[in-house]
Amino acid sequence: MKITFVSPGYENLAVEYLSSYLKKYGYKTSLVYDPLLFSDCYFNIPKLNNIFNFTPRVIKEISYQKPDLVAITAITPFYRWALNISENIKKIIDVPIILGGIHASAVPERVLKNKSIDMICIGEGEEPLLDVVKTIEKSDYEKLKTIKNIWCQDSNRKIYKNPPRCLIENLDSLPFPDKNLFYEKSKAFSNRYLAITSRGCIFNCTYCSNNVWRNVYDGTSIWNVRKRTVDNVINELLEAVDRWHPEVVSFVDDAFDMDKKWLEEFAIKYGKEIGLPFTSFAHPKFVDKKLTDLLKKAGLLGFELGVQSLNEDIKKGILHRYETNNEAIAAIKNIKAAGADVHIDHIIGLPGETEEDLKKASIIYNELKPTRINCFGLEYFPKSKIIETALEYGLIKKEYIEYIEEGYQTGFLLGGDTQNTRIFNNFRILFALLPHISHKKGEKLIKSMDDVNFSLPNLYKFNSFMYDLLRETDLMVKNFLKYYIEYMFKFVIGKKQ
Repeated sequence: MKITFVSPGYENLAVEYLSSYLKKYGYKTSLVYDPLLFSDCYFNIPKLNNIFNFTPRVIKEISYQKPDLVAITAITPFYRWALNISENIKKIIDVPIILGGIHASAVPERVLKNKSIDMICIGEGEEPLLDVVKTIEKSDYEKLKTIKNIWCQDSNRKIYKNPPRCLIENLDSLPFPDKNLFYEKSKAFSNRYLAITSRGCIFNCTYCSNNVWRNVYDGTSIWNVRKRTVDNVINELLEAVDRWHPEVVSFVDDAFDMDKKWLEEFAIKYGKEIGLPFTSFAHPKFVDKKLTDLLKKAGLLGFELGVQSLNEDIKKGILHRYETNNEAIAAIKNIKAAGADVHIDHIIGLPGETEEDLKKASIIYNELKPTRINCFGLEYFPKSKIIETALEYGLIKKEYIEYIEEGYQTGFLLGGDTQNTRIFNNFRILFALLPHISHKKGEKLIKSMDDVNFSLPNLYKFNSFMYDLLRETDLMVKNFLKYYIEYMFKFVIGKKQ
C-alpha cells in the first residue's frame, strides 16, 4: 500500500506528521512537490508562472509512482491548484483522491461537488487517514462511509458526512515529522528547521484559521492549546541537529510565548542542549522583558509579532483581539531591548479602517523602528467570522462569498478588499520602507503620503525583500532566493521536480 502526498509551494509540517504517522504503521509514503514558481502567496506573476510551470511534471510523476491513494493538501489560496491537480490525475490514472487542509474542512460539501475529489478529511488527519488507508488496503469501501473526520461520496454522488473524532490530546504520542519528504526536494528546506510545540490557540481572532477550526470541532472537542512536553521537543531537535545540521530553528506555533512556565523550562534546556538561533511567533500580550531576556540567552534570533492593527476599536470589535496598543508597543520595545529582531504582522484593508488609522500606525512604527513590517492584505478563510463583518461594512457583496468558498482569492500579500486601492497600496510600501530609513526621512514620507502614488506593481514587496536580502541574519529571505534559483535551474534542465 503506497500513499503519495501532493503539496505546493512550501514545506508543510502537517504532511510531514501524516507521513511519519503512516510509516509508524508500516505504510510507504512519498511526496510529489509543486514549487509553484511565481504563483505562490508572495509572488503572483502569471507570465513567469506560465513559463516555469511544473504542473505537467507533477502529474507525470504521480502517474509514474502508481500510488494506491493520493493525498492532496491545500490552504485556501492553493485550492484551485489542488482541483487542477486532482482533475488531471483522474484523466490518466484511476486512483482514489483525498483532500485535506483548512479549505476542505471549512466547506466540505462544496469541495465534494468536484468529481475529481473522492474524499475529504476535516480537522486533524493522522488517525482518520490511517483508517482510510487500512480500509482501502482491505478493499472495504463501504466502511469509508463511516470513518470519523471523513466525508466521501459513492458512485451515485451521494455524500456521507461523518463528524470529527476527539482531538489528539497527547502530542508526545506522535512520531517526529518526516522531514526527508521535503528535504529531498530542496536543500533550502533543511537549512531552516521547522518545528511546532503545540496545536490550537487560546484566542479566537475573527480572521484566523483557528476561528474556522473551532467551528469544525464545535460539540466534539474544545479547540484549545495542546502542548508537547519540553523533553519531547528537545529530543526532536537533537535528532534534527545530528541528521541535518540546520542553521536555525523556526517554531511555527500560533503563539509560542503563551505558556511562561513551559518557556522557562524550554529556554534552559534549549540553551544547554541545542543552542541554535531560533525564531517564533509571539503574541503582544505575553511578551515581557524577563522572558524575552531569558529566551535571548537561549538563542532567540527574533519574534514575529502579530499586531494586525493599531486602532483599538477595530482590534477589539472587529478582530476580537484584546491586547492594548500600550501592550503591543511594550512588546516591541522589550524584544528590541533584548537584542532580538522583531517582525511585525499588520493587516491592511480591515473593516472600518481609514487612511487616518494607517497614518497613526505609521507614526508609531516610525518611532519604534521594528526590524520589518509584514503588511498583509485582508484575506478571508471560508466560514470565518470576519466575512460577516465585511458584509456589514460593504467591503464585499453577498455573492462574493461563493468566490471565497471556491478559492478564487489571491495570496495574502496580494489580496485585501479595500475601497481605495491606491491609498492602501501606498501605505503597504510605506510600512515596508519605514524600518530601513531614518526617523527624519520617515516623518517626511508620512507627511507627504497625500501626494504620493507608488504605482509600480509589487514595489512594496520588492523594496522590503531587497533590504532583507542584504541583512546577514535574514536566512529566510536568502533561502527563499536560493529556492527560486534552484527550481528555475531544475526546470531549465528538465528535472521532474
